[in-house]
Amino acid sequence: MKPISIVANIGPALRFLRAGLILIAGIVCLFGATGCSEPPIPAEVDLAVSQDQNLWKVGVPKYAPREYEEYAATLRAGQEMLTAERSKFIWFQDYEPVAKFFGQVIVQGEQVRTAAMTAKARETTDLTVQIIKVSDRLRILRDLADDVRDRKLSTRSLARAETLLNEAKGHVKNGEWDKARRSISEASLNVDSAVKATRQRVARFADGQQIARWRGQVTNAIQRSRSNGGYLIVVNKLDRELTLYRSGQQVKTYKAGMGINYLADKLYSGDRATPEGEYRVIRKLPASKFYKALLINYPNEEDQRRFAEAKRRGEISKRTQIGGLIEIHGGGTEGLTNGCVALDDRHMLELYNTVDVGTPVVIVGALSANNTLCSTLDSLCDVN
Repeated sequence: MKPISIVANIGPALRFLRAGLILIAGIVCLFGATGCSEPPIPAEVDLAVSQDQNLWKVGVPKYAPREYEEYAATLRAGQEMLTAERSKFIWFQDYEPVAKFFGQVIVQGEQVRTAAMTAKARETTDLTVQIIKVSDRLRILRDLADDVRDRKLSTRSLARAETLLNEAKGHVKNGEWDKARRSISEASLNVDSAVKATRQRVARFADGQQIARWRGQVTNAIQRSRSNGGYLIVVNKLDRELTLYRSGQQVKTYKAGMGINYLADKLYSGDRATPEGEYRVIRKLPASKFYKALLINYPNEEDQRRFAEAKRRGEISKRTQIGGLIEIHGGGTEGLTNGCVALDDRHMLELYNTVDVGTPVVIVGALSANNTLCSTLDSLCDVN
């Protein structure tokens, strides 16, 4: 029996080992040729992350919260998919589905952006319209105060409303919708308060009985003028007009200035109101402080009676005087007087040269309840 050769047995084993090593080297070389490093993350991932940051910057979560929440959930799902893929051995990683998914995320993000910008534009428009409506009411009230030249109509409520509207504009610019709505609502309430206060102040100009009383005074005076063929002066405070009649026929109408507090009926000295009632010219002043003047008999008996009653009721101080020296004078219609009726000088000259001492003078608040003052206030209430 021949002995087994160890060398002979080792030879085939070495050849097998060599072949295995060659095979491994080949595999290594194959992967080396195709790249043994981790595959790159799809560009869509970075684009989606950048998109999300931009959506935050432009306030998308605030303008379209529901749509953004859905988008954010999709983005989180994509990030989980990416994490799962990266956890795999690099030979088995496949980022093509990840890229496709994040592409869909980007599309959804653009849709959310569009929805947010649409909502922002809609909300901005709606709030801006509300601001304009309140601003218009505020402007009408201010114009009314300027038109009737009554400083008491420019109340603190109007000033507060103006401040609030400016604040609302700033809130809208910053996208602070809730703050804007609160400011607009408070501004509107302040305008309402001003309208209410104004209506109370001028209530008698809408009072049918008061208007009828004024109309009756004028009608009766015109009839007397027609009967006696004489002149008559009628002053309409609200319209700021002085009309001259002769024999019951209208001769001429002049624009007239009134007292600072002319919407009120004069009650005492210093109230700066133009009196209302039936008077007469008691003196012609050729060289008044304000050009020429016609002095009327204020206070008459009715004025004195009202003054005494107001004192008894405690509405005015016991030391308060009733006042007097109410004139129809020149000096122009643009300014405000302390209670007198003012004409432009050339018109005052015409009137002065036309009428005589004793000419009746009827001063009324208004001749129609459908006057500009009341109709304007009614329109402001209708807006509410």
